[in-house]
Amino acid sequence: MTSRDSQPPRSLPALWSAPLLDPSGYADEARGFLCALERCGYEVAARQIGHIKEDAGLSPEHLATVRRALDRPAPTGEFAFVHHHQPATGQRLHPNGPNVSRTMFETDRIPRAWRPRLLEVDAVWVPAEFNVETFMRGGVPGDLLHVLPATLDFELFSHPGVEPLPLTGARGFVFLSAFDFTDRKGWDVLLEAWARAFGPDDDVSLVLKCLTLHGVTVESIRERIDSFLGGRETAPIVLNTELLPASTLPRLYAAADAFVLSSRSEGWGRPLMEAMAMALPTIGSRWSGNLAFMNDGNSWLAEGAVGPIRQWDPVHPSLWQGASWFEPDPDSVASLLREVYAGGAEVRRRARWAASDLRERFSSQVAAARVVELLELAFERWSWRRSRPVACVWRGEFGSGHSLAIVNDGVVGTLQAAGEPVLRLAPESEPAVVDAVGVAQHWPPAFEAPASGPFVLYQPWEFGRVPERWVEQIRQLVDEVWAPSESVREAYVASGVPAELVHVVPNAVDLETFAPAGPARSLPTTKSTVFLFVGGLVYRKGVDLLLEAFARAFTADDDVCLAIKSFGAGTIYDADAGLQQLAAFAARPGAPELVLLDEDVPPAELPALYRAADVLVQPYRAEGFCLPALEALACGVPVIVTAGGPTDEFVSDDCGWRVASRRAPLPDGSLPPDYALAGEGFVLEADVDALVQTLREAAHPERRASRAAAAREHAERFPWDRAAQTVRDRLEALSNRPPVRRLPRALVPSRRSVLFAVIADWERCESWAEPVVAYARAFAPDDEVTLVLSVVDEHAALALVAGELERAGLRLDALPDIALAEAAGMGPESLALAADVVICADGNPPLRARRVLPPDPSALRALVGSR
Repeated sequence: MTSRDSQPPRSLPALWSAPLLDPSGYADEARGFLCALERCGYEVAARQIGHIKEDAGLSPEHLATVRRALDRPAPTGEFAFVHHHQPATGQRLHPNGPNVSRTMFETDRIPRAWRPRLLEVDAVWVPAEFNVETFMRGGVPGDLLHVLPATLDFELFSHPGVEPLPLTGARGFVFLSAFDFTDRKGWDVLLEAWARAFGPDDDVSLVLKCLTLHGVTVESIRERIDSFLGGRETAPIVLNTELLPASTLPRLYAAADAFVLSSRSEGWGRPLMEAMAMALPTIGSRWSGNLAFMNDGNSWLAEGAVGPIRQWDPVHPSLWQGASWFEPDPDSVASLLREVYAGGAEVRRRARWAASDLRERFSSQVAAARVVELLELAFERWSWRRSRPVACVWRGEFGSGHSLAIVNDGVVGTLQAAGEPVLRLAPESEPAVVDAVGVAQHWPPAFEAPASGPFVLYQPWEFGRVPERWVEQIRQLVDEVWAPSESVREAYVASGVPAELVHVVPNAVDLETFAPAGPARSLPTTKSTVFLFVGGLVYRKGVDLLLEAFARAFTADDDVCLAIKSFGAGTIYDADAGLQQLAAFAARPGAPELVLLDEDVPPAELPALYRAADVLVQPYRAEGFCLPALEALACGVPVIVTAGGPTDEFVSDDCGWRVASRRAPLPDGSLPPDYALAGEGFVLEADVDALVQTLREAAHPERRASRAAAAREHAERFPWDRAAQTVRDRLEALSNRPPVRRLPRALVPSRRSVLFAVIADWERCESWAEPVVAYARAFAPDDEVTLVLSVVDEHAALALVAGELERAGLRLDALPDIALAEAAGMGPESLALAADVVICADGNPPLRARRVLPPDPSALRALVGSR
């Protein structure tokens, strides 16, 4: 790394776009990177975005650095464009180099509206590992995410020699808190803690330095504070809403004795970092982005719990929808306030260490080197993607622990690791204008093609027949259906989707991540045998059957435990009924031990969970594949599953137990009305008596040992390489086909209510003669039916048809309606797509036929009578 003093500046091929002159956190962070780069001998061009509402009040040095960056022309040729702001789909992408999104978010997942843009860029730079986890949970693939920690001007934020800013109304020991006045910042938690920690006679005060960037007025802040305290007497609380110049902030910190911010969530927590750099004892929350630089050795961290956001200030409420954040415990905050106030050698030592610790880990040199490194990686990725055609466009969920996201990441990641670029889209993204096969796997499914080429619907289903409306949409719009198991494939075919359209692309498992060797999660049990269930607490997963069987198989005296790892709370899995069943189970006198693991488990920690178990139990009623069973096998854990379902395809008696089951009707009300099935759906009802016996057998180590030994070997037949190769084969088969949605449809302007079609090969009389005669015998001239035939030579076709009807003894003047369609440019599929029914004599119906009937007059009449 060079400096400006030793060598001429090096121009970076990048353009930094940010609200550089604003008083916002994004602006402050962006300025920090520009200053760090310049100090380390790099020149970078920048552009101001947005309207400058307030003067940030920069120091002369910082302002000069920003102005130089703004005045530099954009690099010529290829360069990276760094979008340093909240992502949105309306923002233009740069065509001559990599696009980078530098952003962050504070809660446990990002807003859904961000996903389309983040999947379009070449890299997403986030400040902390916390953001990597939350962005992945929100649907961003891990390979796009890179950590770029923030930096500070540590020369500016240095306590020695800084003149303190006068704080009118403050007395004694001063706690400072600086934040934008929103609920996310936990002002109410801080006030509650303050009221519990100190009384009016304590020689201490709290200064609230509040920003009002979102239309909050000083009067409304005072009203909310007074209303919250409800007349309680506390040590002084001083409110300051003056917008201080950025250059004055060190004086604000120098006026305080300690800093506190009981935030519910932080993307980074810049005020906390600034306070620590000023050697102030600093109190924060034990959650979110601030843990990248705060720990028990350099600060004080309040305890609490993560939970759903139940209320928020009316500032962009859609951004917070469905997310969770941290609720700091006021008693914990109060305890830390008193500890810091008491002072002592340890408080002073920790505060001094924080300042030196931050200078070492987040210096300008560290930040500049990381920016340069990440720019090089962004160029590598962009150059690689540009050097070869897109293998396919893949629309779906990514990044998260959702089963569909795991599959999408597994297949797409394997393809890209093999040098085959895939363009990823979020479910809500606009279709890509790319002449490639488009694959869609997400919930709920959408039948708009992801790309300009053929459309693949990669969609699991669980109930024996698929929704009726899917069948018609597949017929009209989808070029292939991929199913994760033969069981699901049979459901599509039984529902009326032509067998030739449906192919199995099996789920798989990451055999390096899911392996027998490695750490095991610590579970709150002392029992020797642990049975584990993983999944949503819903009827389909069969947790009620498991609880019934476990209660019958064991008692509290048995050396066994059932661990339930629930997934999907707050999503399509309504867990209320399942939680009630767990409570009822635990309340039974003498019930065997039950452990509920309802906290979020990151995907990377799942292998440790499986290794903590002796047996995985999944007595499902309906599954598309049952990925947990395969993951457990890969970790060397034998499984108990329902017989007759998709697990039959990878679980044998050598590595697990298959519990006998019977087909049972799908209960009324199981599906919404618009998901009416194309036939009689069903579930698999595991035999509870058999499950009881299986659980008792599996509780004996010597009886499960051989199955455990064989588990890994069975899983090794399902690597992601295998699934990816199947995908390659299908993509190649589709590559030269015109998308079915673009095929011309036969036009029959005067058609009647029911349109029959005969696919005629005019050189083969047997292909059309018998179907035409059957139609003529089935209907009269006034019936609401039409028969359409495709022809090349209309006169020749009419002569052939007339001759055949006369030989059958039928009167030509008493025929039902018959129409001819010009065959030029149309294949059999085009005619089949237009028709309600295809009459087929040779047993080889066209691929897109909605309904196929033999040339039987009674069958034809019966169909029309049933409509």
